[in-house]
Amino acid sequence: MPETPSETREPNAREIMERVRERIAQRERASRYTAVEPLVTETRARSFAIAESVDRAIDQCKLWASIQVTREIYTGKPRIIRPIILKIRRLLQLEVQWAVDPIVHNQDQFNEQVCTTLETLNASLCGEFERLNSRVERLTSEINSIRGEIRRTNDAS
Repeated sequence: MPETPSETREPNAREIMERVRERIAQRERASRYTAVEPLVTETRARSFAIAESVDRAIDQCKLWASIQVTREIYTGKPRIIRPIILKIRRLLQLEVQWAVDPIVHNQDQFNEQVCTTLETLNASLCGEFERLNSRVERLTSEINSIRGEIRRTNDAS
């Protein structure tokens, strides 16, 4: 038989809190609430691996940033015409080098600027990572503190 409005009882805060605590305890037993520390440790390890990978890539970028175009001229032609062939090739090389050197110089400058920009960006991201990492540690500490309070409250009741 349904209760009439006069027969409904007031909500009991203690009973509600006990039900909430019991549900939290059930979820913890069912592992719905995972530990935060392993997740933080795994994320930190992945982030450090990525940072090392980026550092290696930037180092490679620096190694290959400068374009060097110097070659010795050789010929397998007979000795009689070899000096003439070498002189002609050297002249051609100087002409090509005269046309190509400004392009190579511009590319070198661009490559250096890209490496510098990547280093700056990487340093900025590493700083941001450290800031976020310290925030995660503070939040983890707060979460653990709240969990401790909940356990103490559960144990007290």
